[in-house]
Amino acid sequence: MGECIIKIENLSKKFGKKIILNNVNIQFKQGESVAILGNNGMGKSTFLRMICGLTSISSGRIIVNRNIKFNYIPENYSKLNLTVEEYMKSMGELDKISKELYSEKIKKLYKEFYLESMKDVPMKHLSKGTLQKVAVIQALITKPDVLLLDEPLSGQDINSQRNFTRIVKRLIAEGVTVIMSCHEMILVEELSSRILQIENQKIVEVQKPKLEKCMYNLMIFEKKERSNVEFKSELKDIGEYYEENELLKLKVRENKANEILLKMLQDGYVLKYFK
Repeated sequence: MGECIIKIENLSKKFGKKIILNNVNIQFKQGESVAILGNNGMGKSTFLRMICGLTSISSGRIIVNRNIKFNYIPENYSKLNLTVEEYMKSMGELDKISKELYSEKIKKLYKEFYLESMKDVPMKHLSKGTLQKVAVIQALITKPDVLLLDEPLSGQDINSQRNFTRIVKRLIAEGVTVIMSCHEMILVEELSSRILQIENQKIVEVQKPKLEKCMYNLMIFEKKERSNVEFKSELKDIGEYYEENELLKLKVRENKANEILLKMLQDGYVLKYFK
């Protein structure tokens, strides 16, 4: 593992009177991949945004030991009037990438994320999953020193998830530091060299062998146009979920399978497969 590139000392964050994080001390090294776990509302997204300076800290300090480049991928991306290609070109210009290198990289990334047919579509017309692909591509046009990912698989289809995982593995091998908030065990198991958990306003280290070991069930449902189920907030025991063709696939903790299956059926989903 490389040198320490980010050092956080006595960091605290408040929103009004609500304390989100309190007296956090932690370091990040070059080339490590860190997964940040925790329930919704515990401060994962806020922590990522503080690291790259997008959100102010209440007290403490964040020390970066050199002029490093951050690329940040938020969970929710703005629906702009620009087309995907117009937006990408503007980002490439901000990063001062040559037209030749931009053309070479963007063509490859469009293909890897199946966005070739969508590049001339205004972003305001894109689904959340497609916007997430746009965010990932934008962050990968130029290689960062630190890649910050907020729920990076949110809304992505299975093929894009696989491509994303493969690309991030390559970046880690090239020395990029990856810090991501996530709930999918696939990211913890396949990408993470280190695991942190936010609890009780603190950030604590978690060893992989101490993560809860459990079996998962696979459920496949017919997709619905509208759903009352909020997968992130209500179904916290889903390890993975993704859409493929006309199907919705869920990977669910075995001890919660019956509860979640009942919730899905009550909402009108039709079960096609269970294992």
